[in-house]
Amino acid sequence: FIMIFGGSSVTAGHDNYFNQSYPLVFDRRMHPMFESLGVDLIVKNIAQGSNQCIPYELCYNSMGLDHADFLGWEQSFNW
Repeated sequence: FIMIFGGSSVTAGHDNYFNQSYPLVFDRRMHPMFESLGVDLIVKNIAQGSNQCIPYELCYNSMGLDHADFLGWEQSFNW
């Protein structure tokens, strides 16, 4: 099960430690549950600081994977 998270520096982990970024916290908390179900969980964090929504939200194929099961996008602090 492939999950890709993108967005701004908040998701990239620039405003805190990288291992405290949402995608990595999600992975740490959910990985044991997925493993107990026999599902391989892959979480990718492709967020970048100081980016604009366009064109980055259109680049999941090249920056992440082209066959993801879940896509997440955060853009809360770039107005």
